[in-house]
Amino acid sequence: MSNPYLDRIAKRGSTGHGKPSEQRVAKSLAARLMPGSGSTRGAKGDMNLDRKLLFKVEAKSTVNDTMRLELGWLVKVLTEALNTARHAALHVSFVTSDGRARPNGEWVMVPKHTFDELTEGR
Repeated sequence: MSNPYLDRIAKRGSTGHGKPSEQRVAKSLAARLMPGSGSTRGAKGDMNLDRKLLFKVEAKSTVNDTMRLELGWLVKVLTEALNTARHAALHVSFVTSDGRARPNGEWVMVPKHTFDELTEGR
């Protein structure tokens, strides 16, 4: 008999770069990781960043040279951010197999209204 949970885990792959990359990103941003990578009720998103502006950050990484961007990721982090009175950000990392960032491989996406707020008057 097939186990749906194990089937989903098997489809995810086992490169092992995701968790180390997420921990590296949180440390580099001085952000607080959420328990269970945001899977816990009341603690959504991958991490919280408390600076001049408060951010809810979703982190994605890949060992490949390309990454498919999903609107669902952006909508998810935006919804979670709005529910916690924070701004949304998607952190994308192109990494080595052990989760270290490749040169020029780290990018952050924010909604246009946040970008406008950050660049206002400049």
